Formats: sequence, C-alpha cells, structure tokens
Amino acid sequence: MAPRDNPWRFVAAPLALAGILCVVYLVMAPLSADHAAQTFRTELFELSGPTVWNNYWFGGHFLPGYSVLAPPLGAWFGFRVMGVAAVLGTVALFALIVRNEWGDRAQAGAIWFAIAATTSLFSGRLTFALGALLAVAAVYVAQRGWRIPSLVLAAVVGLASPVAALFLACCGFAHWLARRPDRLGLEIAAITFLVAALVALLFPGGGDEPDGWTSFLPAIALTLLAAVLVPAERKLVRTGFFVYAAALVASFLIDTPMGGNVNRLGVLWWDPSSSAPSGPGAPGRSPWSCRLSLSGRSIPSSVISNWSRTNPP
Repeated sequence: MAPRDNPWRFVAAPLALAGILCVVYLVMAPLSADHAAQTFRTELFELSGPTVWNNYWFGGHFLPGYSVLAPPLGAWFGFRVMGVAAVLGTVALFALIVRNEWGDRAQAGAIWFAIAATTSLFSGRLTFALGALLAVAAVYVAQRGWRIPSLVLAAVVGLASPVAALFLACCGFAHWLARRPDRLGLEIAAITFLVAALVALLFPGGGDEPDGWTSFLPAIALTLLAAVLVPAERKLVRTGFFVYAAALVASFLIDTPMGGNVNRLGVLWWDPSSSAPSGPGAPGRSPWSCRLSLSGRSIPSSVISNWSRTNPP
C-alpha cells in the first residue's frame, strides 16, 4: 500500500523554524520603531473603542486608514500575540501553496519564507503581518478553486493593511497576465485595490513615505536581474518580478504613503521565489538563485534599521 500523502510533513520544518523565531521575539520583546504605532493604536482602542479620528498623533489623523482590524485584535489578544499568530499562519499557508504548485522540492523556499516572514515581528510591522496572513489565505483559497471565499478574503485584506492589499493586488495582476484567460487573479487584484483605495479615500492618512536611491537602486536591480534569470517555464514567477519592478518604479517616482514600504514585498518574496524548483527533476534551489542570495541582505537590514531608530548607539 502506498504511503498516504501528508502535506503537513512538508509544512513542519518551516513552521518549526518560524515557531522558534516567534518565541525569541516574544522573549526579547524588541522595542523597534514601528511598535510605537502598534502600542498607540491598541491602547487607544482599549480606552475609546472604535474611533475615526484622533488628535494625538502628528496633529491629528484618521485611524481607519492605518488599519480597521488590527487595533481591536491587538486590544483583545495583545498585539504581539496577534503578530505571532499571523506570522505562523502565513508561513503554514505559504508552505501549502508552494507545495501544491511545485511539490516537495519547493521546501527550501518555504523555509526561507519562514525566516523572511518573522521580520515583520522584529521590525514591529504587526499590522502588515495580519494583512499578509489574509492575503496568503486568499491565494490559498483561490488556488483550490474557491472563487467567492477568495474574493471575500481579498476584500478583507484592505481592512487589515493597505500595504498588504496593494501587494496582493500586484500578485493577482501578475497571475492574470501569466495565466490568461483565467480571470480570478484579475478579480482578486481589482477587489483588493478597490477596497484599499476606498478606505484611503474616506480616511486619508496624509503625508508621504520617502523612498530614497539607496533602497530603490538595489531593489530594482535585484528584481530585474531575477526576472531575467528566471527559467522560461516559470512564467508566473517571472511576470511577478516584472510587476513588482513596475511597483518599485511607481513608488519611487510618485509621492504616496506607500513609498519605501514597497520594499517589504521584496523581503518576503525574493529568495523564496528564487528557491522554487525550475523543472522536473530540478533540485530544491536552482543555481541562479544562489547568485541572488544577496537579496537576503534586506532581511537583517530591515530589522537592524528599525532597532537603530529606536535604540541609537
């Protein structure tokens, strides 16, 4: 009798690694710069409940534009616990997605993603971690052909994290370009973008996020290099790199609240997508991706830059 297929054996390694890093995070409880925003909005919800406007931050601002879902979840469960749960769920779902796409040979990418996903914890981007969980859940559901649930999840992403919503829109658009006439990716991109845009229109945050040459040039260079070196049979991954390159250029040239936040997708995506097998019988990590492992510099630099802003030498 053939052994029963068990996808959770594939998930165990990346999930265990993420679990160890999550424990380290909870023990260390780092006070990175973005944790201030999480603490402020969580405590504000605990004191005042659902609130549209607050005067205490940058001369007053709308609150829903940052996140509708993260403040109540952070208040009910603790924002650090919320972030840990989101990261663990994201890692598990991502592993199931890549296994279904490329088989057991994609485990190297899943393990690397487990490391990349935990940067949201150490940098304090817990709202983004929640949005990433919902975005990956939308992809997981869509991969299994469940159209309506995937669209519902895609819409909810914009209520959790506008940054994660725009990333999901990029992924959905790339899927449509690479897998036409399948329209589900385009539908996901459209509904995700529309919800995020509606929230931003009704509750504008004000201000722009800078994106300097020092972050833009390495990001665009590595992204274009990856797009060129991706094997021809991996059209979806190659298209995703080109769409992400367009997002990098747009965020650099146009002053918006997104700005340098666009680099977060690169932290999550570069090496995991590079680690997927390129064809039948291929090893778990293709040779060209080893040359691109320089992109891993974005993971420690993301964490270190946030810590240094909070704890200067």
